[in-house]
Amino acid sequence: MSNWHIMVLFYAVFVILRGATDPYLPLKVILGILFYGCFSKTMSSCTTALVQNTSLINQVYFPREIFHVSIAGYQLFRLLMSLIIIIPMMIWFNIAPTIQILLLVPAALGISMLAIGLGMFASILQVKVRDVSQLVLVLLRAGFFISGVFYGAEHVPEKWLDIHLMNPVAVFIEM
Repeated sequence: MSNWHIMVLFYAVFVILRGATDPYLPLKVILGILFYGCFSKTMSSCTTALVQNTSLINQVYFPREIFHVSIAGYQLFRLLMSLIIIIPMMIWFNIAPTIQILLLVPAALGISMLAIGLGMFASILQVKVRDVSQLVLVLLRAGFFISGVFYGAEHVPEKWLDIHLMNPVAVFIEM
């Protein structure tokens, strides 16, 4: 399923059925899905990068980080190209671009670097225990719902806000 189909499905479930009053929620949801998708794909691919390239690693010496950086670079490029969709959405919602739109770039870089770091750690574990990738996929699926894709910090009760912002993915989605 493409990001557009997922956004429409989640919009129907969380906006229409929930009866949200935020008129910009579809824009926030698509941005959250795009950013978390970049994080998830980067981390899951980085987790298996060393195991999938074992034959190349055994043949010649080079820095193993190249696999992780190339995966993250590709996913970051996909994210930045996918962000083009916000232009027609901003026109649809009559939102004038402000200087805050530039925060998308450091947020994209930050979420990519977070995914590389966690993916490198998970790839080391994957070399020793081959089932780590399955655990990572389950945790990424669960993390999608606790990362703030469908709700922002304004929807979190004050006493839980500090805990919500301890999630590093939620911080980048809030940006």
